Amino acid sequence: MTSLNKIADGASNTIMLTEVAGRPAWWQASTLVNGQVIQGGPWAGFNTGVTFKGYTFDGKSPSGPCAVNCTNDQQIYSFHTGGAYALFADVHVQFLSTSLSVKTLAALITRAGGETVEEYY
Repeated sequence: MTSLNKIADGASNTIMLTEVAGRPAWWQASTLVNGQVIQGGPWAGFNTGVTFKGYTFDGKSPSGPCAVNCTNDQQIYSFHTGGAYALFADVHVQFLSTSLSVKTLAALITRAGGETVEEYY
């Protein structure tokens, strides 16, 4: 466990928890992939983690520029128009826009990377 004073980037700039909606059904962008399931499920279930890497905007290929709502396959995903919610280490909840860059999201999920985060508000 990491104490708050060990979050060098600041608790208000460090994401602790995000939405990953729709599991175990597989969603790409806003489209249900019929007959396909992915690992994971409820927040306390097996294989529920998010291993952020970005996707293409259609949600079909990894390593793309899309950081939010591209796919629910181990990525931040919600059914909200325009983004998804995240809980930060200082316990505030912030709406993350679908226009959030991969670079900024990467900065927000590290606790001691030393990045400057300005874009997501």
